[in-house]
Amino acid sequence: MRKRFGILLLSLLTALSVVGQNYGEEDATDGLLSKVMDKIEAKSRYIPTINGSIQVGYLFRSDPAANVRSNSFTFNTARLNIKGNPLDWLDYNLQVEFANKVRILDFNLNFHPLACTKAQSQYVNFWMGESKTPITLENQIGPATFEAVSYTQVITALCGYNQDLIPELTNLAGGRDIGVAVYGYAWRVPWGGADHDFFEYKFGVYNGSGMNCVDQDIMKDVSGAFYVHPTAALTLGGSFYIGAYKQQLTTRAGNDTLLTRRRDRWAASLRYDDKSHWLARAEYVRGLTHGQQSDGWYGMLQYTINPGTTPKNQWSLLAKYDAYRYWCDYLPDYCNHQFIGGINYRPVRWLYIQAHYGYKINCSRHRIDSKSQYFQLTTCLIY
Repeated sequence: MRKRFGILLLSLLTALSVVGQNYGEEDATDGLLSKVMDKIEAKSRYIPTINGSIQVGYLFRSDPAANVRSNSFTFNTARLNIKGNPLDWLDYNLQVEFANKVRILDFNLNFHPLACTKAQSQYVNFWMGESKTPITLENQIGPATFEAVSYTQVITALCGYNQDLIPELTNLAGGRDIGVAVYGYAWRVPWGGADHDFFEYKFGVYNGSGMNCVDQDIMKDVSGAFYVHPTAALTLGGSFYIGAYKQQLTTRAGNDTLLTRRRDRWAASLRYDDKSHWLARAEYVRGLTHGQQSDGWYGMLQYTINPGTTPKNQWSLLAKYDAYRYWCDYLPDYCNHQFIGGINYRPVRWLYIQAHYGYKINCSRHRIDSKSQYFQLTTCLIY
């Protein structure tokens, strides 16, 4: 819901007062209204759009191997988003999280130097601020539009959602970082459905220290993605992240020292989205963390029963499989498998309900070590 009513009313009154000074009784009413609307449009461009989302839910979890059986109500996200496009060549975005603790998730400025050309393809754009790094397709999706309740295991481990591999990085939040980037789209083509850009790219330089955090060392991390769209529905390509982090160790003499450790990742990605019934996505992700190789893969398929241009009473069925190997070169047979199935329902545009069942298997040396399952229900209010 856009929070522009009060400012628009002020703009309307201002426009009427200005226009009223220049028009006499003999002027046509349609000319007056035209001038008023022009004034309102000129002023409203500088007014930001304010929206956001709140996600709450319920989680039941059963893990016999760990002797865990729990159920809990959850408060996942409460986000406020402010966007604006005051100039043809400039827009901005600010997103703040209020769940658990208040923190800025995203703040960025986007510069579009070719906007004045009105070209169909925007070949070069510049970005600066804080946002998600380009690694993987799944990492770019927010919780208000994400198909599954939880992110894939390998995405969570290698793209900066948790500290399992790197305990030293305490400011991780969905792979976000501070930096600058260049991105663009090229070669407008008509085949394979609607007109679309054949190439898409993004390349950025980042602190490598996580969200809302200055750089911890003199080096910068780099991340990029390159995709091609043979048809309007199909995406093929890959992404990478090359960087380092500081690890604190205590020497035998009892002194603390900081050592530089490698943190590299790459991903191969495929997506099919016909914007109607079918959505499919698959990725393979591999990463090096201080000499330890980890990898994983997933495949997701969603079928929308009754698609429409405006989501209303819309039902979707979801099936997903993902696997993750914590140390794939040293313990290749140790693998965690996860199966997810569920229903997504959007009764109206501003409400998103997900009911998913998950089954997880942990294996070592071709043997099942443990099994666990969970049921998760989430409701996302989008305003």
